[in-house]
Amino acid sequence: MSLYDMQQRRARVLGRVLVVLFCVLWGRLFQLQVFRGTTYRERSEQNWVRQVPIAANRGILFDRHERVLVDNRPSYSLFLIPYEFQNNRVNAAVASSLIGFSLEEVEARIEEARGGPFAPVRLIRDMDFETLSIVEENRLDLPGIFYQVEPVRTYPSGVRATHVLGYL
Repeated sequence: MSLYDMQQRRARVLGRVLVVLFCVLWGRLFQLQVFRGTTYRERSEQNWVRQVPIAANRGILFDRHERVLVDNRPSYSLFLIPYEFQNNRVNAAVASSLIGFSLEEVEARIEEARGGPFAPVRLIRDMDFETLSIVEENRLDLPGIFYQVEPVRTYPSGVRATHVLGYL
């Protein structure tokens, strides 16, 4: 057998191997898209968008003497994403003890919300600085827990006209 014949034989074997590999790859793609396509489409439609509501700032209201009647102040709220929290039970127990809730209380709030596994659930509204510090210090150990700044209306002038000026 000459060198040319050996190279021809190796090229044919390599070609057959490549054809087999492409057939396996094509078959797997066909299986995923044709036979299981509807299943994966339904899954992708359920998790392609995560809606995170963000409260809008409202304007500052002044009286005719340019004194502030209504202002905004930041309020820190603690939120939890149920999917991330429940899929990590060891860290969930640590997280619930750090923020001062029992695991049962957290699970009860998740059940009350019923917004889906990726919808944020509010645990604490208008969180104090100490709790905010604990959350920030232990961010890596708190699965699915985060804080968000929300504007809250304040009335520094003492005017009691929330029905006219708005209270949200």
